[in-house]
Amino acid sequence: MPNILDALQALARQLGAAGHDASLGLADQGAPLLLWPWRVQPVAAARNLPPRRDPDGSLHRSSPPDELHCLLISRGDEASFAALQSARRWLAEHPVIDVGDTGVQVTPQQLPTAELTQLFIAAGRPMTLSAAYVLQG
Repeated sequence: MPNILDALQALARQLGAAGHDASLGLADQGAPLLLWPWRVQPVAAARNLPPRRDPDGSLHRSSPPDELHCLLISRGDEASFAALQSARRWLAEHPVIDVGDTGVQVTPQQLPTAELTQLFIAAGRPMTLSAAYVLQG
């Protein structure tokens, strides 16, 4: 996966270019949507790949790529609810975003209510409509 910050910024830019204004992080900058990264972890399936053999014959295990979990959060008013729904439709139609010369897959994620509630409590934000996504390159 490309640099995580590059992937997030590209997602925010591409949402904006499609008419879905989303600011990065939890600071209220007037945008109807907030794009909040909350977890980075290695891709589980890649951790179990066998080592590959280098040209000199030695075995090499590369570190697994990361996946980035983020929330697309509405500000809690009617206009931001509509913006969230529209952005979700756009992401469903554009599941791969360009980050430099690499494609990053943006996949919807189901979060259990308890985990979502804990995230909002930890962030000190009132719960509002949101959509969870995983970025993987």
